[in-house]
Amino acid sequence: MFPAFYSISSGQETGMVADSPSEIAAIARAHWDIGMESALLVTVPPPEEVALPNHVVEEAIQQALKEADKFNIHGQKVTPFLLERVNQITSGASLSVNLALLKNNARVATKIAVELAKL
Repeated sequence: MFPAFYSISSGQETGMVADSPSEIAAIARAHWDIGMESALLVTVPPPEEVALPNHVVEEAIQQALKEADKFNIHGQKVTPFLLERVNQITSGASLSVNLALLKNNARVATKIAVELAKL
């Protein structure tokens, strides 16, 4: 399943799964070796110990969206409002998940880069 920002799974299936940085590097190398110039999207779920249940996040997002509409918040102001409001609704848990996801993404990206350098 495709991960979500706050949850292990979004409920949406993915087209492919790779289980290691070396496998991702090999897929990327093969992709580019056949002349594909596009990027690959590598998704990593948030660490399990901080991930939130998908329904909790969805409920918080829906509440925040309704409030944004109620307060006539539009355009570029929507995203910061939603992030702050979801953080408030989840008592800070969403921010903890985002920070853990950021660190985990950097860790995984580094491992993939090392594997790519070996090829």
